Amino acid sequence: MIKVKRLIYYTDGSCWPNPGPGGYAVVDDQGEVIKMGGEPISTNVRMEGQAIIQAMREAEGLPLLIRTDSMLWRDILMEYAPRWKKNGWYKKPGERGWIKNLLMVKEAFELYEKTPTVIQWVRGHNGDPGNELADAQAEIARQETITRYPNSAGGSIHMLAEAEEIRRGREDGAEAGSGHPEQGQASVERLEQEIRDIIGSW
Repeated sequence: MIKVKRLIYYTDGSCWPNPGPGGYAVVDDQGEVIKMGGEPISTNVRMEGQAIIQAMREAEGLPLLIRTDSMLWRDILMEYAPRWKKNGWYKKPGERGWIKNLLMVKEAFELYEKTPTVIQWVRGHNGDPGNELADAQAEIARQETITRYPNSAGGSIHMLAEAEEIRRGREDGAEAGSGHPEQGQASVERLEQEIRDIIGSW
């Protein structure tokens, strides 16, 4: 019988300001970079989660040990998500409690169920070579995100909402800055909330 070797991946995410431009990285126990990426407007928790998702994807179903300094994501996948799924993706039966970043949680848990994965928490910035490398690569990924999306450097949901308001106004045939200032501000505030609902407030 052929014994399949278990993969060992370290994952980490970086986001500054938070929310703001983010990056994530997956490296293996031999120091090889497996995957890097980012989002122009993100959060620390989203980038930590995205790193874990990408690690499971890259494993392609092979046994996997993920070492992460995110105790939150370890607890979500190994403790909370099974219960949330059983409850119809609510925290408690019949409770309409909002699970932050629900789409990402669902995606991660679906992969977790399909991949023989163990998630091990490691203390961050404590001299673990794999964790330190993942941290450094995640920061490089964040910087690359800023290069690709220079307007994300401010890390402002308000700025993103203002840009979206201008885009929608142009699509509707309106000029940027037209209309009553209070109406424009209210619209931007609604967009800010939409963005927060999408990315969560972690």
